[in-house]
Amino acid sequence: MDTSQPSDVVLVGTNTGLYRSANAGGSYTLVASIPATVKVWSLAKTSAGWLATTTATTTSGTTATTSGALYLSTDQGATWTAVSTTAFSAAGRITLGIGLPGDSVVYAFAANTNNVAQLDLFRSPDGGMTWTALAITSKIPTNATAANTDNPTMDLMADQPWYNHMLLVDPADGARNTVYLGGQLASAKTTNGGTTWTLTSNWLAQYSLPYIHADFHCAAYSNFGGTPRLYFGTDGGIFTSTDGGSTWDDTKNKGLVNHLIYTLAANPGLAGSALVGLQDNGTRIRSGLTSTFNQVRGGDGFGVAWAQAVTGTNAVSMSSYVYNSIQRSTTSPVVDQTNWSGFTSGLGTTGGGTSGDNGASYYFVTPLITPPASAD
Repeated sequence: MDTSQPSDVVLVGTNTGLYRSANAGGSYTLVASIPATVKVWSLAKTSAGWLATTTATTTSGTTATTSGALYLSTDQGATWTAVSTTAFSAAGRITLGIGLPGDSVVYAFAANTNNVAQLDLFRSPDGGMTWTALAITSKIPTNATAANTDNPTMDLMADQPWYNHMLLVDPADGARNTVYLGGQLASAKTTNGGTTWTLTSNWLAQYSLPYIHADFHCAAYSNFGGTPRLYFGTDGGIFTSTDGGSTWDDTKNKGLVNHLIYTLAANPGLAGSALVGLQDNGTRIRSGLTSTFNQVRGGDGFGVAWAQAVTGTNAVSMSSYVYNSIQRSTTSPVVDQTNWSGFTSGLGTTGGGTSGDNGASYYFVTPLITPPASAD
């Protein structure tokens, strides 16, 4: 939003170009100077004007290439021109970050061409007209350990830069040297403009790091009531910190019914039983007759099934993860992740995707079906 005019200007980036409203969101028009064939990823109001980042896919023969670009508007988003810069010549998706609207210091967190790897973090001192690469991807965080196999370096995006991007510039730092980044499994912080970095979270609260769920997408800063507060948005909800990222709290999610349940199974021999597969929040099982659902398998929980004919403590249950990663348990109900074992032997090794359990690899989603009680 641009509130500098008598009527607020609203800009919306989409998969089919940039849309603009000059009447506070009452109606929208596609901006002609940014092609409708591009995806508009990020917007920021800087000292130079409004910046927008885009990606476009071009095809040469059978090869498709997705490349990023930067646009500038000096008339509240009415018209745009491409910014000529070599900094993003090898970039794909780009996320912009500023401390406050109108800042001259701008950051850009970028994936490489085709969004298959992290490229770098860039810094601009003049509103986005010129950029310097900070060479962070191979840097080792100050608190990385030999046991930390999740993020031994600052390659936070890992193999999912098409999905995970988070960038926040702390407005309380007048020099704009305090920056937070999030990617696939971890988040990190710098207080010296990117020279050194410290990990601030891990997706499983490992390596003496606090828990924030995997897959980072957005962040915000608030000073409401005089309390500086960070908000990180992930596939697991909202996480907040009031101490600059040293500790995190997830209680803002209480009361929000926002999990996507793919499948649910129960067992007639266990009162109140429920085994559920949740989008990126694992496979979970209800704890007795309570409202607590404990995670017994991580990642995406897709298919679940539970034998009906046998209702004792050895009733077989099954769960599936991506690419045919099927597991079974003879502990009923499942208590923790150690109760599962791989169960795909004999299904073959052909198909798409990455390897699942026992080498089987088929499609992304494998449904499981709870049998009727007449089955074995």
